[in-house]
Amino acid sequence: MRASQLAETLDFIRRHNDPATPVIFGGDLNIDALALDDGDYRLLLAGLGDLDLHDAVLEKGLDEATDRAREERIDYIFYSRAGLELLAVDTDYFQGAYAWGKPNAFSPDPPPGHAGEPSDHAALIARFLWFAAP
Repeated sequence: MRASQLAETLDFIRRHNDPATPVIFGGDLNIDALALDDGDYRLLLAGLGDLDLHDAVLEKGLDEATDRAREERIDYIFYSRAGLELLAVDTDYFQGAYAWGKPNAFSPDPPPGHAGEPSDHAALIARFLWFAAP
């Protein structure tokens, strides 16, 4: 995610955000949280923080890479505290859960070192308690 995409994403969330409505926003943003000098990560945290969205991984102190090949954390789950309580966050590569099988146009071969895994990224898993609206 580059600066222009980040600005567009933050603007979209800002325009559609209702502070009373729980929000969960996540995905592969290609911004490395483990690189202390990554300006895009600081912009992401500041922009989402202004919208009261919090990095679930930081909240629970999990600091491992979600992309093992590059040793980067580029996958995220952000959430609002309005109506949500973060209970747990974890990563899982689902080792052995999927065999790459037949080649296809999108992924003819597993990424190096990832045979038997569905992706070269870990799944980022969060568990929330969702409060009913008053």
